[in-house]
Formats: sequence, C-alpha cells, structure tokens
Amino acid sequence: MNFIRIISFLFLQVIFITCCTQSIQAQELKHKLGEYIVQLKEGASIESLTNSLQRINRAYRFFYSEQLIPHKEIYLLKFDANQINELMLKDLLFELKDIQYAQFNHLISERSVPNDPLVSDQWQYVNTGINGGVPNADMDAQLAWDISTGGVTPNGDTIVVAVIDGGLDLQHEDLIDNRWCNFHEIPNNGVDDDENGYIDDFLGYNGDEDNDAINGGTHGTSVCGIIGAKGNNGIGVTGVNWDVKIMNIKYRAEGRDEARILKAYGYPLTQRTLYNETNGERGAFVVVTNASWGIDYAQPSEFQLWCEIYNDLGEAGVLSCGSTINDDVNVDVDGDMPTACDSEYLITVTNLNDQAKKITKAGFGAESIDLGAYGELVYTTTFGSNYGLFNGTSAATPHVSGAVALLYSAPCQKIADLSLSDPEAAAKKIRDYIFSGTRPNETLIGITKTEGALNLYNSQVLLRNDCNEQPVPSNTLHLYPNPILSNRFQIEGFDIQSNFADVRIYDSKGALLRSVDQLEMFGGSLVVEDTGSLAAGVYFVSISVDGAEQQVLKITQL
Repeated sequence: MNFIRIISFLFLQVIFITCCTQSIQAQELKHKLGEYIVQLKEGASIESLTNSLQRINRAYRFFYSEQLIPHKEIYLLKFDANQINELMLKDLLFELKDIQYAQFNHLISERSVPNDPLVSDQWQYVNTGINGGVPNADMDAQLAWDISTGGVTPNGDTIVVAVIDGGLDLQHEDLIDNRWCNFHEIPNNGVDDDENGYIDDFLGYNGDEDNDAINGGTHGTSVCGIIGAKGNNGIGVTGVNWDVKIMNIKYRAEGRDEARILKAYGYPLTQRTLYNETNGERGAFVVVTNASWGIDYAQPSEFQLWCEIYNDLGEAGVLSCGSTINDDVNVDVDGDMPTACDSEYLITVTNLNDQAKKITKAGFGAESIDLGAYGELVYTTTFGSNYGLFNGTSAATPHVSGAVALLYSAPCQKIADLSLSDPEAAAKKIRDYIFSGTRPNETLIGITKTEGALNLYNSQVLLRNDCNEQPVPSNTLHLYPNPILSNRFQIEGFDIQSNFADVRIYDSKGALLRSVDQLEMFGGSLVVEDTGSLAAGVYFVSISVDGAEQQVLKITQL
C-alpha cells in the first residue's frame, strides 16, 4: 500500500466519520458496527495482521481479534466504529497482504412464523385427510420406519444431528433420552479434556463459550422435537428419528451475528473431523446440521465465508439443511441467507401444508431451493416438557435434517462402510436419495430444483435398492405388523384369472429369503403356511402369476 493511500485513509476518516455514523444509524442495521470477519492467507498470522493495522494508525489501539474456528485462520476483528470509518477500513483490509477475504459481521435472525391454533396429531407423518388435509400429503413415515427408525449405523456409529439454534430444553421429557453428550469431556472443570479446542462442552456448545448457559430455547426445542423426539416411549410425540443424538449448539438470543454462526458451524466440523481422523475414538459422527434461521433478502456474494463453511462440512461428511425465507420471494433474484449459497452440501427447504401445497409466504427459486417439506401447523415439543404447534420453513427444514439422519441408520452395509472410508461420497449419496425420492408436487414445478416434496419411504427404498445387487421388485408390500408375530399369513387383493401364484420374501437388504411356488389361490387370496421361521425384522413380499408381478394390496398375519 502506498503512503498517499494511507494518509488519505487517515484524513478522510475524520471528515466522514460523523455523517457516516449518522447515516448507518438512520437505516436498519444489518451488521454489527465495529466488527469484521477476515480469513487470512496461507502462512499469514493474526499477529502480523494486527501489527500492520497498528502501524497504519498508531493513535488508536482499537483492534482486537478472536479466532472463530479452531485450526482455521478465520478471525473476528473488532474496532471502535466511532473513530474509524468502516467502509474505508474494508477497502484497506483488502489491500493488506495477509488478508484472503474480509466482510461485515452480519446480524442473523430466526425465521418468523405465524401464530396459529394447536392441533393434536402429527399429520405430516400419515395424512389420512380426517382433519381436512389431503390423503397421502405426507412423508410416508410409517412405511419408512418399517425399514429403520434411527439411532446407529450398521457399523454401530452413533448418528448425531447438530442443531444450531437458540438452545433447547435439555430436560424435556421427550428429548432428554436423545440429547447428545460429549463423554470425552469432564463437565465444569474448566479444562479442554478431549483437546478439541473447546472447554466444558459436555452437553454441546455455546458460541460464547459459556457452556454452563447452554439450556433454554423455545424455537430450538420445537426444531429438535421434529428431528428426534423419542419414539415408541409412550410419551408425547415422535420425531422423524425415534432414536438419534441431538447436538445442542446454542448461539446467544441477543445480538445474533455472523461471527457466532461461523463459530457454531465450526463445532460440528471439528467434532466430525476428529471422528474421521481417530476412527471414532474422539469427536462425534455428525451427519447433518440444521439451521432454521437466516437473513431475508441477503445476497450470498456478501457472505463468502458463511457459504464456504458448508463446503468444509461436506468434505468432512456433514450435510447441512437451511430454511428459506417465510415470504413469497424468488430467492434466485432477491437473495436469502443461507439458502442462496451455492454449495452442493447445503439442502435448502421451502414450506408445504397438509394440502400438499406450497405456503404462499414461503420462498422459492428454481436454482436456489431444493425441495419442499411439510411444516405448516405441525405438532412438536415445546419448552417446559410441553407440546404445541410450530410453523413455517423453520418447521419444514428439520424434517429434512431428520431424514438425512434416518437414512444413515438404514440396514445398508455399503453406505455404512462408505461413511467411514469416504465420508464426503457418502454424504453426497444420502443427499441424492433425498432429492431423487421426492414426491412430485405441482405447486413446486418450475420453482424448485427437484420440483418435489420430501418422502421418507421413497428415499429409504432408493437407498435399499442401491445397496443391493438385485433390487427388491417394485410391487412389494411390507409384512405387517413388525416384528413378525407369526409364520403364517394371508395375501389378498388379486383380480386375475388364475389358480396359482408364486411368492417371494425378501429382507430389508433385498436378499431373497424364501421362495414358494405354485400356491393355490382361493377367491383372490392365498395363504402362506411356512415362511421359514422368520426372525423379528422387516420383510417384503412379492407375488407373481405366470411370471408377471402382481400388485399386493393386503397382507394379514394369521
């Protein structure tokens, strides 16, 4: 930088500081005054940067630095905005040899949602239409749960979802069994026991590193209930995952800003990286992050470091899900953060109701928004071990985050092994199962990438078929109830002119377990007497007559 440029900076800041400060205060503040986020070039140090800044302006010792993510050269710089013109300082920062990138520390907010009456059922899982909804306008969750209900991978890796929000009710009766704990850390001893760069992070992480204050958060509690309220426990509601570990990452309720968000994302990145590098001895098997918040009308070109963190997470094997704006906005044109970020590891979500229609006040974009999920008037957990309604894209998005976690629990050894040998490739496969499994939705045509709605069962089947050398035939029906209670069952619903049928029974991995040929049919049904002593589990039945597969309508255990 030449001498004239420096002198101009020092002189002009005095002239313009008063009017610029008044102008900024007169407008709606979108970033924190006196703060920049910077990324250093390779080989540069924060000490050399701060020394350079002090040499430029010796009269003011206003610079303060904070590393936002351990082992990454991303820092928060603070200065006195009453003495330095922030716009001119930004230009100066870009000229310094140590700086790779510099940006404002933008303010963040939760996605606003409407206040609507409570309902008593979780229609998004199985929509019968009884309460006015459209039958099958749901995620086919019960069918998906016949394949897996979450928890661990076939290799025994405990699946973790990182929820970045305003905290959650850690003592909620329907969440406490599924909360994540860092058992490598001794709580409240003031020591970084597991040497991951964080102190006392036993129950998660607070972006201000006051991990004693990690409890709380009405919004976050509702998000977590959708992802993983304990299932089949006779209490409250059920999450997309009956069993999963929810990593609580709390960013402070007041003064949310982009630096805290980078620190928050840095925590699951650090934990998954440690897990990969130590073969699971340290860290956590984080597979997805959830963000039900953002910045309306924001252009991603101004948020390079925020957008880039999704690539870093993806390379470590972690997908991220983000809720779009709760307004009738084309994100491709008008912008939104984070859903306008161009990262192949970020799944962006808009909101659908029980009529399978996109909510009018929900963002869209043929290039930016991936899919829709059901998030209008959904019943979930609320603070204080209570339950109630939750709405908006904030509610739609955790259904997708939960779906990512659920797929990792599917009985597929190939995906489980890939998630350890090549975490990035496994994450991409899971993402593709989510996208390809969407149910076509006419209200999303032309305004989203997939033009479809989240469907848990379709994604489970795609994963299962990809896992098998020979996919299960398409015309199959689950043997129900599960687990198997009897080895004798009746198959009904045929409308064919034949006296005999062939029966094939498959396990959830697609392996053929039992073949029974030429069973005699009576009145459009047949009875299978001996299935070969099936153990408790999930099974699929396929029927063929004269070599042609038949649609199975009903199976009843006898």
